[in-house]
Amino acid sequence: MFVELWDLATGKKVRNLRGQGTDEAASLAFSPDGSLLAAAANSVGSSSAGIQKILLWNLQTAKLANAISAPGISRVQFSPDGKLIAWESCGDTVCLLDSTTAKEANDFAAHKGPVLCVAYSPDGKLIATGGADGDIRLWDAKSGAHLRVLGRHKDHVNSVAFSLDGRLLASGSTDTTAAIWDVEAGRRKRSLEGYGDTIQIAFKLDSVGFSPDGKAIAACGNGLMAMWSVDTGKSLLGFKDKRDIGEALVFLPDGKSLATGGEKSIRIWDWKNAKIDRDIPTDGGEVRSIAVSADGKYLAAGCGFVWELNSGKQVMKFPGSHNRIGGLDFSRDGRYLAFASDALWGRNANRNVQIWETGAWKELKLPFAPPLRRYHCLAFSPDGKRLVTGSEEGEAIIWEVKKE
Repeated sequence: MFVELWDLATGKKVRNLRGQGTDEAASLAFSPDGSLLAAAANSVGSSSAGIQKILLWNLQTAKLANAISAPGISRVQFSPDGKLIAWESCGDTVCLLDSTTAKEANDFAAHKGPVLCVAYSPDGKLIATGGADGDIRLWDAKSGAHLRVLGRHKDHVNSVAFSLDGRLLASGSTDTTAAIWDVEAGRRKRSLEGYGDTIQIAFKLDSVGFSPDGKAIAACGNGLMAMWSVDTGKSLLGFKDKRDIGEALVFLPDGKSLATGGEKSIRIWDWKNAKIDRDIPTDGGEVRSIAVSADGKYLAAGCGFVWELNSGKQVMKFPGSHNRIGGLDFSRDGRYLAFASDALWGRNANRNVQIWETGAWKELKLPFAPPLRRYHCLAFSPDGKRLVTGSEEGEAIIWEVKKE
């Protein structure tokens, strides 16, 4: 790539600035003092997206001073004092770099990419979020203030879950590990890897959860499920069923059973005895999320159905296609079920967040107006008065469901 510099007074070309390989410039910006030139560049290679970066030239020497990775970059600009470089990623995120060191200068309380999972602490004081950027963040549930980054995975964080006492947080990641975090100390307590005692397989973890007694943690993904001791990290058991263990897992309140969602059914496991109790057909719908009411009466799945657990009777089918339901949660009192979808339903009627009254199975009019977004996850506060959602745009939004 070449960038040509011209003298505005004379109309003559001053010099060429050489880039890297097949770089194409999408945006250019001069520093206020005229000493630097930044370009938002896309190196077209084997992939259609190419390798995206910021190219920075020293105009006094006409040499390329730096090339900085900038995924999704579309525009670049200097701050008025020239100390910072701002760049826009994917049209919805702004990142800052120190123009001298080329290091990240922003410490914004936001995920750099989609928010994939959310969870309220049992006392309702904290919210944990996990994102495509690998971060696990803690927030003040009342004020919405960002508290800290609890920890990081090497890849997407697909699931987070608090222990019943709120002292620990479990996370599952595409990097094939689950982790247990000490919430108060803000550190990783244990990493959990492998499947079973004899077969050690690294697998993408889509869902994690603590057993009701807090002694075990389970995770699933890619047709596999594993369970470990919280205290020792020792593998307790593992299941392998490519078709019927997918992205969703939840412990039932009785502490003896575990439900997993797959491509064609939901399976209820007697996990202590490592056997399947029963199958619940999903009519071919893919289950990407699953939730059970606190009293164990209802089981809801991301394929758009709700069942009575004892009888196995289907009591509710959400209208429309719901294979893209990414988040499901019952209020703690069992009166309401909320879901979030990451498929856009249309321009005129945003249906991506819904709340239903259980029993009557009547959709409630939302007391808030969520913008048209792809929502990957949601969670009720313990008192049922608030709902937090996580979206494709990197937002975690707290909504008031009932008046305080």
